[in-house]
Amino acid sequence: MLKIIEIDQNSKLYSEALEIWNKVWTDHTETVEEWKHSDNNFGKKFYFQRFIVKLNNAYVGTLALYEPWWSFKSGKYQFDIAVLKKFRNQGIGSYCLQYIEEILSDRQGARLNVYTKEDFLDGVNFLENRGYQMVLREPCSKLMVKDFDFSRFDKTKDNINSLGIKILSLSEVEKSDNVWQRNLYELYNKIIKDVPSNDEMTERTFEQFKKIRFESPGFDPNAFFVALDGGKYVGLSSLWKQQSKPKEFWTDLTGVVRSHRRKGIATALKVKAINHVRSIGGISIETDNEENNPMFEINQLLGFKPLPAWLTYEKIYK
Repeated sequence: MLKIIEIDQNSKLYSEALEIWNKVWTDHTETVEEWKHSDNNFGKKFYFQRFIVKLNNAYVGTLALYEPWWSFKSGKYQFDIAVLKKFRNQGIGSYCLQYIEEILSDRQGARLNVYTKEDFLDGVNFLENRGYQMVLREPCSKLMVKDFDFSRFDKTKDNINSLGIKILSLSEVEKSDNVWQRNLYELYNKIIKDVPSNDEMTERTFEQFKKIRFESPGFDPNAFFVALDGGKYVGLSSLWKQQSKPKEFWTDLTGVVRSHRRKGIATALKVKAINHVRSIGGISIETDNEENNPMFEINQLLGFKPLPAWLTYEKIYK
């Protein structure tokens, strides 16, 4: 008998659901602290609910349904389904999706989005067989920092210096700028507008931004770099440490304001970040970019090696 149970952070089944998630997404494992931080970002304004799936006496899957705060549109929802491998192809995923669609109907939802990886063929086939269409492809790539040749980018460093651009870690910026959080917030909003997506990004409030960025378990001001033109914030590259894999880093965002692009600033920011990871004994940096994003080309130039892409699928409900 199949049963879907609502859970929250206080549930004894919360860690059980996370364990299932980590067994399914072995390359993207998370900790309870990371999950809780992510869940808390939704706040009371947006719908968010986690579930765990029970088959007879075994917990076999986990799912979540939510309104994506980062690209909020009325009637738009996103979901995650993870079913343990030995229980797939038994109708569990279909049962979960039907359950989600019933909630969506009750809430007058019209669009459902979901992520999967292109090498996760069970997920791809599951979605395409049910009328979902791919709306965004974001290739992943990874750099092993021990092999990086910094001398290849000496000219880039010289060009940046000649322009008077300084690249500092956020821990250095904090010492000289009393309003660095506000300046960073404004910079982030300028850059995120130009990040390719299947939907317009939602601008969060300053208080939301501080909570999401600076209270994250993976936040480290020594691994967050800002490009400065005099006192003006013109670019950033932020790295996040994975708690379950502390020597492996993820690039959250790298970008430059429009007035300062095509000057090598983004490349210089990335090189600074790579140097930091190697200096502290880190192993790798992983990232993803929309396939037509110029940042994807920069990462390839730096030596990032391709990995399977993240895919966003969508279904419109009449």
